[in-house]
Amino acid sequence: MIDTPPPRIDFETAVCKRRMQNAGEMKRPSVLTSQALVEKVAAFAEKWNLSPETIYAKIQTDWLFSLHFAKDPGRQSIHQKIAADFISKSLSPLVNDFRTLPSGGNTSKWVCNGGVFSQGELVERGVDKTARTIDFEWSVERAGRTLRFYASHKFTGDEGGSQNNQYEDLKKFIDCIRKARSQDVFFLAIADGPFYLRTDTQIGNRSRLRVLNEDRGEDSRWQACTSNQVAWIVSREVERWMPGSGLISEAMMSAEMPRP
Repeated sequence: MIDTPPPRIDFETAVCKRRMQNAGEMKRPSVLTSQALVEKVAAFAEKWNLSPETIYAKIQTDWLFSLHFAKDPGRQSIHQKIAADFISKSLSPLVNDFRTLPSGGNTSKWVCNGGVFSQGELVERGVDKTARTIDFEWSVERAGRTLRFYASHKFTGDEGGSQNNQYEDLKKFIDCIRKARSQDVFFLAIADGPFYLRTDTQIGNRSRLRVLNEDRGEDSRWQACTSNQVAWIVSREVERWMPGSGLISEAMMSAEMPRP
């Protein structure tokens, strides 16, 4: 029997599909009257000294012109949504409570000094500017015990200022989780995109993903990885947390960690 390789996340195809969906939605009346499109049309008309009515008429009669006004998938948190869908499916049926958390508000969760707090708890403690939000959470339950996982997710493609900011934000997230000690909690800094596989020129001939994992020991309760590696890491941690639980296949535990 030939083993089937595990599925791998495909951001490019998913983004292309969403881009085509957004282009098709330009024909819908609700999109044509949306506040977002009204503002884009007004800005375009002012820039080229045209009337908004002229722009609207062109959008409705010229599909190629209308593409300029279609929503950009990159501005819809598309990469995080793709990662969430892929990870939740790759962890099923081991995990059935995967959740994407809001970035703010009463139901958001934050990590600070190795602990997880709600926004309200963080305010009560005195807001710490080093605290970082958590993007995903899920858990594994067995024999009355619960192993909880918390993750930050970033997708970074090209080099540049904002991309470097995402890299620095992941570093700060890791600074917040280094002190984690609970055996019932594990943190993941998920770094997707070609940016993290390239060399960090400021530190030497090492990939940025490898740099993120520096100073991580065998007993550390965190790891930086890609979405493709999440299921393997979760499987490993469950087996360490409860050896012989029967949840993890022997084949998976003996396999090498998949490449990013």
